[in-house]
Amino acid sequence: MSNRNFNIILSIIFLGGIVSTFLLLILLNVVNNFNDVIASGVNFIIIFFNLLFGIFIIRKTLRKENKRFLLEFFGSMVIRVIFLLIFVFSSLAIFKLPLAPFIFSFFGYYLFALVFELSYLSKFIKTNFIIENKT
Repeated sequence: MSNRNFNIILSIIFLGGIVSTFLLLILLNVVNNFNDVIASGVNFIIIFFNLLFGIFIIRKTLRKENKRFLLEFFGSMVIRVIFLLIFVFSSLAIFKLPLAPFIFSFFGYYLFALVFELSYLSKFIKTNFIIENKT
């Protein structure tokens, strides 16, 4: 499977996961009003930018030596998790977003973003290092 087809399929799965998470929240009556939709939308935006930053770090650091890759990759993960924790606490404390829709949508979106990121990392490693080992 080509990289382009893989990226398209992975993107469709990610967007399907996001939509299914939101629909599940509606079916379970977790999202009932406009404030709940706002909380879910804010989570989607933050998780999406977190995912984009993760993909940027993967593409930037993967070709570096092992020690440097591990330091930058896992260092960025720690920074991203700290950012997400600050976001969660500030959203709940300062902006008073509704708790249940916020937490459930956050973890639902984050789960699909992690699956996407890990699949992307796996495919990126396979395609780049298999090509390099053949030459």
